[in-house]
Amino acid sequence: FVCLVLIQFITPTFLPSLFHRIFAPLLVSRQDDHIQTIAELQAKINSFSLIEQEHTAILSELGQKKTHDVLFGRVLSLPPQSLYDTLIIDIGSSDGVQVGKKVFAGQQIVLGEIVEVFPTTAKARLYSSPDQKYDVIIGTGSTSVRATAIGRGGGMFEALVPRGAIISMGDIVTVPEISTTVYATVSTVIADPVRAFVSVLFKSPIPLQSLRRIYVER
Repeated sequence: FVCLVLIQFITPTFLPSLFHRIFAPLLVSRQDDHIQTIAELQAKINSFSLIEQEHTAILSELGQKKTHDVLFGRVLSLPPQSLYDTLIIDIGSSDGVQVGKKVFAGQQIVLGEIVEVFPTTAKARLYSSPDQKYDVIIGTGSTSVRATAIGRGGGMFEALVPRGAIISMGDIVTVPEISTTVYATVSTVIADPVRAFVSVLFKSPIPLQSLRRIYVER
């Protein structure tokens, strides 16, 4: 003890320097462990937050639908992984899925219908599949316009309307014979001076690439 006191008295920086060399690596190691632990906990918190958001969205959507009228499923593959504007979903005949039933995404937005059913999966064809035709109503109220929509693939549709029709970007499109809910929204209006008709392009309000869950009517 006397020797340590003398060393500290003669060279005041020796002992602190010695202790720092001995214990600094341990302190750095512990600090790194704490940083990693904090990062891992933050990642878990973020994961729980995402799960909670999805859970809330699902409950909200199910609250807007009668749960006994729909089946819940997840999208396994979508365009361009699946061809010709089709979706592969993770529910099939064993879950009660039937050919011809409509497929919806959030807020009861109709996307297409079931065309093939397997025991545990099913294939849905989107209404935007190329060359599919439907009678649609573009817009609402007194300015709405009736037209024939043609599927162009990739969730897109095209319709020709008379020049002078009041069509604006964002106008909703409905298909009464398919569903009374929103079918698509106008994204582009192309007017050609030499043509008597205006080309209107519209697409589903929900981007196809963002689809993760769907609902199938029973």
